Amino acid sequence: MTKYKYLPCERETIIRYADDEKMATVETFNRKYVQYLSKLFSNYPEDVRMARLQANADSIVVFVPKKWIKIIPPRKISEAQRIVLRNRMSKMNSMASKSHEVP
Repeated sequence: MTKYKYLPCERETIIRYADDEKMATVETFNRKYVQYLSKLFSNYPEDVRMARLQANADSIVVFVPKKWIKIIPPRKISEAQRIVLRNRMSKMNSMASKSHEVP
């Protein structure tokens, strides 16, 4: 029997929490998040509780502290800031390449 492959539109992530609860429920079929949440469970067993991990690792349901749930918009920077950051990164890269040169 062939293993079912979820379509991209089926690989959803659902986050649920109530105002009076301290924990949030995270359920996902997204491969990247299944691995990420599994690692969180391994690294933070006192904070993360696993409710379900499918045998074929297609989905996971975990409880995490609600304060871990954040929605962070992308950083907005001006063109002038972008130039300053680009120059700073170029300088750091050139210093790193000089430190790796063989005398």
